[in-house]
Amino acid sequence: MKDFKNQSLGLLDITPPTEWDWLAVAQHHGLATRLLDWTTNPLVALWFAVREPPSAKESTKKLRPGIVWVFNPDKED
Repeated sequence: MKDFKNQSLGLLDITPPTEWDWLAVAQHHGLATRLLDWTTNPLVALWFAVREPPSAKESTKKLRPGIVWVFNPDKED
């Protein structure tokens, strides 16, 4: 993450103010993070899930398809 910050400072339009913002920017530019992608648009979610062909899991050589999870909170939430 430190290398990403150092190498991206001159290339970004803004400087992210928090570590969470840095993580979001890094993920957007392809750095592997543990953050989940969220959207309210199911078509956007589907596009990200299928934009690349399924990859094979190393241990079983089984194809792993893209997945779209739906979160449906209660009205109060």
